[in-house]
Amino acid sequence: MTAALPTIPALPPSAAADRSTRPIALAIRLMAIFLLTSAGYAFWRGHDYIVWDDTSSASFNRYSNGLYYSWSNPKLASSLIYETFSHLQGDGYRPLSAFIRGYGAAWFSREKIEPLPFVVLNGVLIGLEAVLLWIFARRCTRTNLGADLVVFLYLASVPVLTAGLIISSGIHSVVMILMCGALLLYGNAKTSSRPWIWEVPLCLLLLVGPWFREFAGVTPLLILAAEALCLLGRRSPTILAIASIGFLHALFPTALVHFAAFPDLPVLPVYRLGNLANALELSSSQAGLLARLAVLHWRIFGDIVSVLPPSLFVIAGACVIVSLLRGQAIRPSRKVLFLSAFFALTFLPFLRTFHEQVHFAYCTIPLAILLMLAVESLWLHSSGTPSMRVAIVAVLLVPLCDHAINLFSVRYVTDSIYANIKRQAAWFTEHTPAGTVVMSNAHHLEDIRYYSGGHIGILSVMGGVPDRKAWVTDRNLLAEALRNLNHPLYCLDTQLTSPVGQRGAARASWIVRDEILDMEPVRTETIRCRYPFVDPLRLALPTQNLGWPGPPDLEFDFYRGPAEHHRFQFEVSLKYSLYAVRNLTLHKYSKQAVLLAQNVRGFNVIGYKNEVVAIPQSEGTFEPERVERCGYSRVFRGGSVEEVVHRIAAECKPLPH
Repeated sequence: MTAALPTIPALPPSAAADRSTRPIALAIRLMAIFLLTSAGYAFWRGHDYIVWDDTSSASFNRYSNGLYYSWSNPKLASSLIYETFSHLQGDGYRPLSAFIRGYGAAWFSREKIEPLPFVVLNGVLIGLEAVLLWIFARRCTRTNLGADLVVFLYLASVPVLTAGLIISSGIHSVVMILMCGALLLYGNAKTSSRPWIWEVPLCLLLLVGPWFREFAGVTPLLILAAEALCLLGRRSPTILAIASIGFLHALFPTALVHFAAFPDLPVLPVYRLGNLANALELSSSQAGLLARLAVLHWRIFGDIVSVLPPSLFVIAGACVIVSLLRGQAIRPSRKVLFLSAFFALTFLPFLRTFHEQVHFAYCTIPLAILLMLAVESLWLHSSGTPSMRVAIVAVLLVPLCDHAINLFSVRYVTDSIYANIKRQAAWFTEHTPAGTVVMSNAHHLEDIRYYSGGHIGILSVMGGVPDRKAWVTDRNLLAEALRNLNHPLYCLDTQLTSPVGQRGAARASWIVRDEILDMEPVRTETIRCRYPFVDPLRLALPTQNLGWPGPPDLEFDFYRGPAEHHRFQFEVSLKYSLYAVRNLTLHKYSKQAVLLAQNVRGFNVIGYKNEVVAIPQSEGTFEPERVERCGYSRVFRGGSVEEVVHRIAAECKPLPH
């Protein structure tokens, strides 16, 4: 497919074509892009560990699900095909993605962790992704260098790099291959004398796309947008029909499978399946228009500026202003309108469904092309002014160098995080007996179990681990989990080094905060990982909008923000506090004093931990330390409200009316 694509424009061809667009030179260029990207990824991603989501799938499969997916099972492929296509998954209906996830879970559930086969597979896919992206970008840009820079901006962006850390449980590059491939096939079909040659594989990509990831359903909408703009000439009834049917399939991804093979599979719209349904339900539960607007994720408009270097946005804006001052037309071309629609369709949905910064990988393609078109325009119009070109290159060095640092920072931060996770796992294997249960607010608790070799059991006080039976998100669930517990219990409390502007600020452990159990401190440890940047405009970004350079889901666990006393460095950090639980009896009340009865013959009755305390109402607020040092004129203590009230009534006369 890729050999034919360069010879037929997928978007209006540039008038500035040069010798490097000749078939042989172009083939060499594309081969170089493929090899450099594939080999570069394999070298960058290689290492002997895997990250969340891969760890969560493998750990759940091995330690909670009884090796449901076993590499030694000769019928693994057939059973996976049946299961993934005939059932909804927890994250929606993604049978093709779930098939690969199942294979990954089986592979990484073996004794030895060997990521290399999946790294090589991902390297090939990312190489293909880079080639298709270059071809697509080249139909928009006016120079090959412009397309080169688009590929660099995309592949070196933090969302794409962090997505590339995951090698089996949702391979992100496949989504972009499906989207870019379909758009190129659409362009070829519109400009070919035999369009059916391109329309058949286009139908195939639109068919399988929503079965891998629901976001691929944006592709038929992009084709319809291109047709509405008449981007490639007169509208084609065949293309309109293909795109419309493709959109219906994306809207109801289970329908074809339901009618063809599995009648028990429910037919539901995509927005009522899995994670998407949960996100939409949360924002739709608000009453009133203003309330619904308030819960939208408005912060994404700040986040998007951190995906690419902020100074690049300023430079692109300056290029547009210079072009206007030179008297160029301000009316946007159809190409720019299409790219703007591409950006809107892949960015604005996250106002309601945004969960992690990795999701911005989808909209980075049109955004990078639009920014490069602005810079490229000024570059081409400065051909007769060498000094201006030198100035443009000098100014562009800042954002490009800043962007290149992402290759180091994502790898370095991820290495540091997982070295720490392995260190936590090693402590438990060395200092606690097998079967020890660790409860924590850390999202990466499942990773610690995985790298401990299943030495520990887990309880998650904030949810998030795959096994919902391990969720202890309230007192009742915690009491049930501890009822028949026969193993030592520890509480691993993770605390952000600063809560300001942090997405995980709300994940503080309620068990530690409220002192639900009697706990004894064991050890504390703080990890810090600093990485540089050179774009000075990053200093102006609010902390909450800074990019997250680690495994996608773990951005809720760690502090990321400015490094104190280091002006051009950011930091990822976290404090661990480990407690041994002395007994499994839950306190009746939290350490936050609860008013149980007011003005009982002049006393307020307070619930505190396992005790009910009455203090004189006229002597101020309840302070546990003051009770212990006999700081009140009189105090009544007991195990229940009734007991304390009875003692007050027995020893105190009623107040005169």
